[in-house]
Amino acid sequence: QVKFSDLFNSFDTDRSGTLEIRELAQLVKQLVPGVTVAEVKYIMAMLDSSGDGSVTQQEFLSAAKAAWYGMFKLQELFAAYDTDRSGNLRPKELGRLIRDLLPDVGRAELHYFLAMMDANGDGAVSYEEF
Repeated sequence: QVKFSDLFNSFDTDRSGTLEIRELAQLVKQLVPGVTVAEVKYIMAMLDSSGDGSVTQQEFLSAAKAAWYGMFKLQELFAAYDTDRSGNLRPKELGRLIRDLLPDVGRAELHYFLAMMDANGDGAVSYEEF
């Protein structure tokens, strides 16, 4: 089990207590191979809530906690609309979810959402595809 604080410390190579862009880039590249420089800069901007050009351990931990919480909320949302408990959102279930989130969405847009989300083409959206 890896602690976020240990992860932070392992990439804080200069032991400054912050991650500069170079250090954050190494961390992100480890987690997401193939990430672009622009994406790293975007992540830096999102994590650096103080705007000082580096990410403190507190900023890093706050973002990790928010992401973790968001993941659980997403799982709850998926489960609430997976009414048949199949582990997949069938077209009617996905349609209800999208209509609840976007009440004015049309039939063509619903088909588009299903087509875009159904990566394996089986006619349903799994949690991984969601």
